[in-house]
Formats: sequence, structure tokens, C-alpha cells
Amino acid sequence: VQAGEFKLVRTAEDGYEHVLDFLGRGDVLGFDAMADGRYAHGAVALEEAWAYALPLPDMQQLWQHSPSFAMQMQESLGRQIGRAGDLAWLMSAVGADRRVARFVLHWSRRMAHAASPRAACYFFSIVSSLGPVGRTSTPSACMSRAK
Repeated sequence: VQAGEFKLVRTAEDGYEHVLDFLGRGDVLGFDAMADGRYAHGAVALEEAWAYALPLPDMQQLWQHSPSFAMQMQESLGRQIGRAGDLAWLMSAVGADRRVARFVLHWSRRMAHAASPRAACYFFSIVSSLGPVGRTSTPSACMSRAK
């Protein structure tokens, strides 16, 4: 991703969309297809965005012949794997209020380093509109206050 923000989603057959991550500048879309050539997730631009498209054989050549490219790809993959672990931990909380609190902490840390000030402002406007989350019973009820 060169510019903008994307949400990484997995959509069920019944149309339910589960947001897995948010990707921005320096992140790589499509890592999930490197093993078997299939994309398990979709990416949706949240704002005007710009991303490079690189066929896997070209990417593999760059990886072999450009140590700096290989290092950047490894760093991006490492960040994304780390975030996946963080989100798994975040969602393991039993109560909705704890999941929302973990979400807010997770994203506030991430937005502190956001490449896009607009994304950080968007996030903080959502968080500020939540109010006290302890009175609700589900994450979606907590998040619906942001609408």
C-alpha cells in the first residue's frame, strides 16, 4: 500500500463480513495468496488509496535479487502476523466490554504510529462517541453507538 487505508475482510456465504485488519502505507495486501494462489480475504479501500500490483513470480524475483526489498517484505509480513496475534488476543476476552476496551487500546497504540493522520482522527472520533461501554452486552451494541 502506497497511500490510503484498506480494511481486510472475510465474507461468509450468508453475506456476513468480518473485518480482520486495517492496512495502510507499507502494508502488503495479498500475503494470504502466496501459499496456494488463492485470496482468502478481500480488501476494501476506506478512502482514496493507491497500491502496487505485483505478480507473484515478479515478487519472488525481487525477493531474490533485492535484499532491501526482501527486508521490507519481511518487516511488513512480521507486522501483519504480529497484529493478527494481537487481534486474536483482543477477541479472546469473554465480555463485550473487555473486547471493546482491548480494541480501543489496540487501535490507540496503532494510530499513535499511523501514517495517515486522517485515519487517526477517524479512529479517535469513533472512540470518543462510544461513551461508557460497560452498559452494553455485545461488541456490536458498543460499536453501534459510533454511528
